Amino acid sequence: MTTTRTASPPTTGLLLVAHGSSEDPAASLPVRRLGLELRASGRFAQVALGFWREWPGLRGALAGLSTDRAVVVPVFMAKGWFTTHVVPRELGLDVAGANRPGPPEVRVTRPIGASEAMSELVEAMALERLGEAASQAAVVVAGHGTARSPRSGDSVRQVVEALRHRGRFGSVEAAFLEQAPGLAEVVGALEADRVLVVPFLVADGPHRAIDMATAIGLPAHPDDQPIPVGARTMWLTPSVGTHQCIADLVIKLVTDAIGEPLAHNTTPRNPHTTQLLNTVMSDGLLGQVLLSRQGDTFDLRHMEDTAFPDTQLAEFTIDGLLETLRLDADGRYRPNPYAPDLRRGWVARLSDAAAAAEAVEVIYPGLLANLSRADVGAWVDTAARLGEPFVRALPADVERIAQARCTSACLCVRRWEYARTTASRAASSRSPSDTPACLEPCPIFLAALQHALTPSSPPPDHA
Repeated sequence: MTTTRTASPPTTGLLLVAHGSSEDPAASLPVRRLGLELRASGRFAQVALGFWREWPGLRGALAGLSTDRAVVVPVFMAKGWFTTHVVPRELGLDVAGANRPGPPEVRVTRPIGASEAMSELVEAMALERLGEAASQAAVVVAGHGTARSPRSGDSVRQVVEALRHRGRFGSVEAAFLEQAPGLAEVVGALEADRVLVVPFLVADGPHRAIDMATAIGLPAHPDDQPIPVGARTMWLTPSVGTHQCIADLVIKLVTDAIGEPLAHNTTPRNPHTTQLLNTVMSDGLLGQVLLSRQGDTFDLRHMEDTAFPDTQLAEFTIDGLLETLRLDADGRYRPNPYAPDLRRGWVARLSDAAAAAEAVEVIYPGLLANLSRADVGAWVDTAARLGEPFVRALPADVERIAQARCTSACLCVRRWEYARTTASRAASSRSPSDTPACLEPCPIFLAALQHALTPSSPPPDHA
């Protein structure tokens, strides 16, 4: 009697890609929390995050996935320059939306802001706040917009048209910060006594808290509540990207991309727990974090806090680590998580190796994935890929910024070099003690070099 062995279904990894910021600590928080939620959902074998302006970078994040297929979900509110040019280029795709045969097989969904379910989410946010007054109120869907990409406002306009078609509100209008029609202009022309503005943004950063608030006559950093402004009542909601239903929206985008439902009981695969256990077995030190193990549980704390009893340390959950360790001891944003200024005074106790690996990922994004990578990049390849202004950088420019950013202000051991030949030697000479290792020019370095080459570009962060 012969038995037929059925092939195992392909494992699916999720890569959330976003912009991030070297100046605003709130910019990537919703995306990082979304990653934690989707990991806990049991729908994916792996969940990774990649950013343009933060750690981990886009290319390194994809390299860290070891699943049969990877579905890339752009956490952007519009189909613009980043989703059609930057993301495909960094992930090695020829054109926006193209699939890569693999391994791993790569599929790219539309941005979350272009999801067909987005209008339902915005409608639910508005109805929850307006209640019975919805039919007499004006709703303004306010996006960022940009004059550089005429279609950047399409997602906002599509949501507005869908809401108008359903007829639940007195009026529905589209407005933007950096393209016409402007938010102040649109709100000023409304006749309704009650106006609800829904920021069509990923995060509750300065665009929501300052730019949109002041444009409609509210004080900066307004709460999520109605506020009298003259004869009107104005209400600025949280940004759409922070809503709790975004995780469901992402899962729908993924199932549409792969053409089949995701299992509810996928066993998460964390290939990085081996690297973590090896570290614990040696000296237990990753950057400025000391790991120790008691049976099946793990303890994480700052390496300089080992002499303090636990009663003198604040106990953090993984979300607490995410919220707190993005700031230094003086409350300033740490855009480079590998800067040697990790704040002290905390301890995290994790139930198993997988949870400990996730905590390490929160503190040092991309670190454990890098431990299993053998590839080392060269600056000439990075510059050729990025184009202007990076192709103008001379070896002296690259080394000067690397000395300032990579040597004196970062814990990472720099392995990448200027040319391919030296990078190849760096790859062959890499040792396990290179922890953490920087295998290619990171977003922090790129921002600093761009500012040096083009002083009119945004200045790099303080770290």
